[in-house]
Amino acid sequence: MISRFSRLHIRLASGACLVSSAAFAHCHLQPKASKDVPINDICAAWIAEEEADGYKPPSASWPKHPPAYSLSPELQRSLNECGGAGDSKCHGIAFDLAVALLGSAVFGHDGTGEGKTDYGPSDDDKQRGLELMRILAEQGMPEAQCALAFCLMDGDIIEPSASSAVAYHEKAAAAGLSQSMHELGVMHYLGDGVAENVSIAVRWFKSAAEAGQSGSMFLLADCLASGQGVDRDEEAAFAWLVRAGELGHRGARSRVIATLESIDRYHAAAGRKASEWTLD
Repeated sequence: MISRFSRLHIRLASGACLVSSAAFAHCHLQPKASKDVPINDICAAWIAEEEADGYKPPSASWPKHPPAYSLSPELQRSLNECGGAGDSKCHGIAFDLAVALLGSAVFGHDGTGEGKTDYGPSDDDKQRGLELMRILAEQGMPEAQCALAFCLMDGDIIEPSASSAVAYHEKAAAAGLSQSMHELGVMHYLGDGVAENVSIAVRWFKSAAEAGQSGSMFLLADCLASGQGVDRDEEAAFAWLVRAGELGHRGARSRVIATLESIDRYHAAAGRKASEWTLD
């Protein structure tokens, strides 16, 4: 990946070492930046953060804070007291209950968090969770539409249907849910359930990135750096990597730091050769 940023290396090595909105003004895929920040300072802050005791990188799972299955009875009581899944003010509780009942079968969670136990939902529990998620999705809750799309792609507790999954993700994305934007980008990028189309994938990655999805920022940067589905733009790619790194994305941080390390090697080589170049 570093070689893709070769021209950017020279620009940075010559002194343009700021992450700036002006630096990427020519690119319609640029991230919005409010101020100039020395990139070396940003990287130093990342390293200090990760070396601090107790640091954990942000969770890449969705939902980010799933309730444990053992909390499902309490959530069911709360939902009953609230008025049931048909009442929009109860949708948040109903969604948490559905996630707890579905559990790792769909979302890949291990039950960590308050109320963790060594047992998980039964098949009947999963079907209850699925039906509850379907009710919420049909009532227009974007998070439930996204979750139901996961179930339809997974195919473990429901007949798989990629076309239905895409339809639910598109509804959630239209309502502004960045997770579904990201999932649509990945599906089009990989040809998973849809025809492979990197140009469409880039559009979804851009929408999700602008909505704050660090994973989409990382993938958009990769497409920009290599010219996949979009005109190649290494500067915009680097800017998106920095933005993703600021949100804690480990892959993005690694690439940015590796880029700067290669610049340091360039400076070291240039310093050693300076006298020879002067003599020439």
